[in-house]
Amino acid sequence: MKIKKSVMTNNSPRIRQLKKQSSHPTVEKWFDIETAIIGWWIAGTMTAYFLLSETNKKICLLEGYKIAHWATGHNAGQIVGYFEKSFSEIVDQYGANMALKAQKDISWARELLENIVESCNLKTPISIFQGYAGCQTAHQVIEHLEKKLLRESWWIHIDTILVDENWIKKNEIPKKYEHLYSTISSEKIKILLNTNQEDYIAVLSTKKWCTNSALLCEELLLYLQNKYADRFTVYENTPIKQINCFSENTVLSTEKGEKITAKNTILCTNGFESIEIKNHAWWDIDKKFHEMVEWVTWYMAGYLDKPGQDPTAISYFLKPWEILESVNEMDVYFYLTRRNYELENNKHSLVCIGWPEVFLAEKTLYDRNHLYPQEHQQKIDNFLHQTYEPSPKWEINYEFKRHWLMGYTHNWLRCIGPDPKNSRLFYNLWCNGVGILSSIFGGYKIAQFMLWKVTEKSIFDPVYQ
Repeated sequence: MKIKKSVMTNNSPRIRQLKKQSSHPTVEKWFDIETAIIGWWIAGTMTAYFLLSETNKKICLLEGYKIAHWATGHNAGQIVGYFEKSFSEIVDQYGANMALKAQKDISWARELLENIVESCNLKTPISIFQGYAGCQTAHQVIEHLEKKLLRESWWIHIDTILVDENWIKKNEIPKKYEHLYSTISSEKIKILLNTNQEDYIAVLSTKKWCTNSALLCEELLLYLQNKYADRFTVYENTPIKQINCFSENTVLSTEKGEKITAKNTILCTNGFESIEIKNHAWWDIDKKFHEMVEWVTWYMAGYLDKPGQDPTAISYFLKPWEILESVNEMDVYFYLTRRNYELENNKHSLVCIGWPEVFLAEKTLYDRNHLYPQEHQQKIDNFLHQTYEPSPKWEINYEFKRHWLMGYTHNWLRCIGPDPKNSRLFYNLWCNGVGILSSIFGGYKIAQFMLWKVTEKSIFDPVYQ
């Protein structure tokens, strides 16, 4: 199969739809503020919303680059209630009660989003549909059945599990799972997964939402600026280089040398390798903070298809020996999103597919302007032709090819709350693989921390990172 040579750098369908109705200044002089939020992605957006709507605090938001141009401007836009980390691992590490409470919190964040859309009268489209995930091994099926069994004890319904009726006749599933799945034909599994492959033995069916989270951020920002103009300011292209934490406040220094004094500072993005954190109130924060994160570059490609197709989101779990880069069977998957998309007044279906991630030793190895690697396009190309039945039969003309950097904590869970060594510094950050709902919940939780001291333990607490 012939593939075009890579000529694009970083072209996102999310950013192409931004309205860009307003620009924001850079910080040019020293000022005082009650609360400073660093990073305007989905996490910063939602943190600002809950602080402004539930408190009377004066807030400034500081973005080192452009509004919603990092992971929020490049992601798949799936609004899903699960974690990057295996749920059974979360249970093993933190216990069933804390794991299930976290699952309930993340699932509840959909209601928070619905309330935000309604109260702010937001118009950014949100598609709601059934999404699917295909399993190829018995281990994958058992993992998901065990996850469902655990969630059932807290009345949390996430997905329906459908198993190939012929496969199950030849393979034994433990009796404790019998009430958790139904059987269907292999042909029905292939229809749900949009594939002709015979290798899938089960499918998970889940209600999913999808949106352009960058456009959502932009629209919500405009609403917040209009409604809270007397206590909300926004700055772009203002990288923060140093945070000095004291017992009574924090002092932020910009790349240009300007300073902002804030009673509290909230970090809401994952690009902190260049920020030095000095804690003058107690023990050092900086070293542990920078050791907390692992850097991952994700790659996605998208093409325009005929309009009017039903939106869907499908994950294809693979056999671990098919892709040797991954060591965790549950992590080996491609993910595909198909949704309605309007570009230059023309309507399309946008099909985006992603998987090939690259782990980086440090964030400085990443360049947002580097060419899209041809070998990653080849992986996506091969997968589409082999697995996704509606894909173009010959050469695929990718309108969009994009990559972006994401930070993950070592335990692959979001970090939400005050730093244990200085409660003037808060976090709502990292683990942005499926981060829209966790970012929304994180913003809500930060507001609760600032309204009163939250004492209930959570798997998201910074002390566990």
